[in-house]
Amino acid sequence: EIDQAYEDNNGKLPDYNDIQGLPYLDSCIHEALRLHTPVGNLLRTCNEETKLLGTDYIIKKNDLLTISAIGIHMDERYYPNPKQFNPDNFSKEARQGRSPYTFLAFGQGPRACIGMRFALLEAKVATAMMMRKFTFLPSAKNPEELEVDPVSQLGYIKGGLWSNIERR
Repeated sequence: EIDQAYEDNNGKLPDYNDIQGLPYLDSCIHEALRLHTPVGNLLRTCNEETKLLGTDYIIKKNDLLTISAIGIHMDERYYPNPKQFNPDNFSKEARQGRSPYTFLAFGQGPRACIGMRFALLEAKVATAMMMRKFTFLPSAKNPEELEVDPVSQLGYIKGGLWSNIERR
């Protein structure tokens, strides 16, 4: 998909519309953000007393709520085999089959990250440029199962990530 976009643009970096029109690249970036969520929890303050649906539990005005983005991103109800990298989780069909509130890498609603669109575009451009020039292969230095570093607030992998990179 990336190589075709470059070919269609005479070997040059594709323009904004072409980059935004690469569905598999978009799915891969969203899936990477789901698996390795940069911010694990969202904090919100309740602005009016609310009764949780189907319960007798009441959240009072000004109560502080913690929403576990990682918990939602690892929930099998929304993402089958949640520990496995699967870009198809973000195919058009898969997205239509679940609430947009099941992906919280940038928050959601009126308090969502104001820089989300720019960050996603920047990630797509950087990925396209790297994939055009290099091939990334797995490294034997990585453990079979990656573990998030418990002291990292940004979800870094314990021991780091290793890759074998070859120029194309």
